[in-house]
Amino acid sequence: MRRFGIVAMFLLWATAVCADERAVSPSPPSRWTQAMRDFAAMDRVTPPRPGAVVFVGSSAVRLWQGLERQFGGTVVLKRGGGGARLSDCIENLEQLVVKYRPRLVLLYAGDNDLADGTPPREVLRRFAAFAERIHERLP
Repeated sequence: MRRFGIVAMFLLWATAVCADERAVSPSPPSRWTQAMRDFAAMDRVTPPRPGAVVFVGSSAVRLWQGLERQFGGTVVLKRGGGGARLSDCIENLEQLVVKYRPRLVLLYAGDNDLADGTPPREVLRRFAAFAERIHERLP
């Protein structure tokens, strides 16, 4: 019986420690948290008008020099992030696309998915899911 009491006390202590750690240590932020903050800061400085063309996807979008000039008078928003996969674009769809109410969305993503070993059929499925969610949110 004494052993049972020691084991029970240990389990209660371990439960309390784990619960206390969870209260102190919040879940880790998404790897896109800072990018979303940066986009929000840019939006505060220059609030985008609805009807823009949103370019979303990987760093190819973010690093595209002269993109805004190359599309003349069209309002262009670059919302790309390094290493972005289609799943990231889906996960952050509200912040990357929907909130801007764009007239057109141009996506460059999928190559990082393939480089990570995602099968082509799954990349296609993710692309379809991205497009479907945009159509659901912005018919």
